[in-house]
Formats: sequence, C-alpha cells, structure tokens
Amino acid sequence: MHDFILGHGPYIYHATFTTAFNLSDHRFTSSFNFLIKCINRQLFGHNYSQTGKHLTGFAFAERQINQNLHIHLLIAESDLLLELPESEFSEVVFNQLSRPVAGKSNRPIFQPIGTKVDRVWDSSNLIDYLTKTMKGHNRDNNDFIESLIPTGVSTMICAN
Repeated sequence: MHDFILGHGPYIYHATFTTAFNLSDHRFTSSFNFLIKCINRQLFGHNYSQTGKHLTGFAFAERQINQNLHIHLLIAESDLLLELPESEFSEVVFNQLSRPVAGKSNRPIFQPIGTKVDRVWDSSNLIDYLTKTMKGHNRDNNDFIESLIPTGVSTMICAN
C-alpha cells in the first residue's frame, strides 16, 4: 500500500479535518465531499470538474476515541498548487470550512480548531503515519482509504 500511494505523488499538502459533532459516517462523508467541492471551486473555478482540474491525492479516514471519523488528506502537487503560496492555499481551505453546516443549527461541521494544513516534506514517513492502523496487526476495521476525486470521495471503503 505504501509504495502504491507514494507512486501517485509527489505530494504537496497534508490536511486533517475533524468535527466535534456526532455524525453518521454517511453525514460526515457527504459533508466532507461538499467541503472538497467548495475548495475545488474556489481554487479551480466553478466548472472545475469539466476541465479536469481538481485536488487529487488520497483520503485516509480513521476513528477518533469518540468513534467519529476524521480524515487526513494527502494532496498531490499540481501546477496551480505549486504556484500558489502555502498561506493562500490554507486561507482557501479555512475560508470554506463554514460551508457544510449541521442541520437547523447552521453551525459549521468543520471548525478551524479541528483543521490543520501542512506542507509535505517527507512523503514516505507521512504515508507510514497515515497507514499506521491499516496494516498488519495494527489493522483496524474502522479505518478507510480512498482516492480523492473531483467531488471528494465516492464511498469510504475498507483498506485492504
């Protein structure tokens, strides 16, 4: 798995998204997908899916202590991301956090306190960290990995 993921790089950013809400896996995933669509639109324009330009990489979902999912994104390099200063990319991500909301409360599902965006300097060690619970005796049936598509993740499937 490590070599497969590494082979789809190089990677430029690692982002983590958590929520304090108790959400079903379906609600969390659909909210995450909406967030990814918003980020893609902000970065690549409203018709990003028609131009084939969007964030690419892998989403790693794992259970928190409270059994809620949180997602790590490993984002691949693109021409736009290589030209965009890191601070501007982070600003786009954080500005879009308020878009997915929790029902009638209108409270954002993703909060700045539960979100982190970092530059990737060592892809190999980061991939080891992101797949730590997905291999061997550490394998947890609640952890998932999926390729990032223009609309987020299609479904969260168990890692093999």
